[in-house]
Amino acid sequence: MADLLHPSANANRARRRGHALWLSPLILGGCASTAMKPSIDLHYQQIVLSPQAIEQTLLDGPPQTAGMRSGRVVLKAGEHMHRHSTNGNEELLLFLQGKARVVLGNDAIAMEAGQVLYIPPQTEHEVHNDGPAELWYIYTVAPVAPVAPKP
Repeated sequence: MADLLHPSANANRARRRGHALWLSPLILGGCASTAMKPSIDLHYQQIVLSPQAIEQTLLDGPPQTAGMRSGRVVLKAGEHMHRHSTNGNEELLLFLQGKARVVLGNDAIAMEAGQVLYIPPQTEHEVHNDGPAELWYIYTVAPVAPVAPKP
């Protein structure tokens, strides 16, 4: 698992498998004109998604990022990700394969491969695989930056 984050190992795997997830400094830091300079030295990272049906950590937070975390979840038919809260984070779910039912508070939303769901801070949610096949999705969680009050 440790070598999944090693750039040279990832480049070779990506060429052999023909797929990779690229994370640029712009994605990690937001818009170049408004990005805050992080207190740690950040670099772009290439992360190869495992072809195996396993949960896979993609980003683990500092010092790898300025606070963002990400990973891939695989749920078999009938499984679900337990109810939890975003607390002081924003979360993005990117559905890669299968069909899901995402419960946000008291609302349920149907999601499927090729769709993305934004979940705001302080939102309880859970993800269910109600379909017959595996559900694969990537989550990305980032702390909410302080917002300046409007004048």
